Amino acid sequence: MPRSLYRKLWRYNAFVVALCGTMGLGLLGFGAWQVIGRTPHLIEETARPTAFESANNLPSLSDAKIIGGTSLLAIKTQANDAAAYSEQQDRNVLLIDLRNGKSRYVLPDNKRKLVQWYILPASADDGNGVGRAYVALVGDDRPETTPRYDVLIGNVATGQQAWAARGVTALDAPELIDDNAIALLISNGNALSYHRYGLATLAREAVRPVAMIATAKPPQSR
Repeated sequence: MPRSLYRKLWRYNAFVVALCGTMGLGLLGFGAWQVIGRTPHLIEETARPTAFESANNLPSLSDAKIIGGTSLLAIKTQANDAAAYSEQQDRNVLLIDLRNGKSRYVLPDNKRKLVQWYILPASADDGNGVGRAYVALVGDDRPETTPRYDVLIGNVATGQQAWAARGVTALDAPELIDDNAIALLISNGNALSYHRYGLATLAREAVRPVAMIATAKPPQSR
């Protein structure tokens, strides 16, 4: 074969190989671009919650009741406790003034369970008295943990509130005394104590231990 013809064939083959290589790289790049361009869209769609999941995360309202003698409507808010696999639990209380529509929540957040909720005096909870104070017991009462609760007290008229006790095991017999003080019996383990708080300031006015076991001798019969 003449040397000039051999050189022409070699150059032609080299051109064909280079062209095929360029086309292959182009196809590979196009395929990669398709994959990369679609991946963020798929991740975004996967991470986006469905309407059903979003609805489950929204709190619901229940037990709407007028606080006796006032224009305040008290509504408990509920939410699911996914960690405890339980039904919806009371988490907060929404107070709405029906005169002007102003509203406020009793608790700062919905992270813990609202275990107990009292309107004082008790007659106001039935609409037969004037509600002057409220008491809320909040905490975590799951059976696998030691129950510990915080006690919140509040003045209905002024909206002022304060934490009366933290880390207690039980709350009993909240009462309004002489329309100007809140009385509570608070248990902390085996210790029971009486607490009194002024309604105007919510400051503690007295605390006294309560004997759980009788120590005095009974009167002797004659």
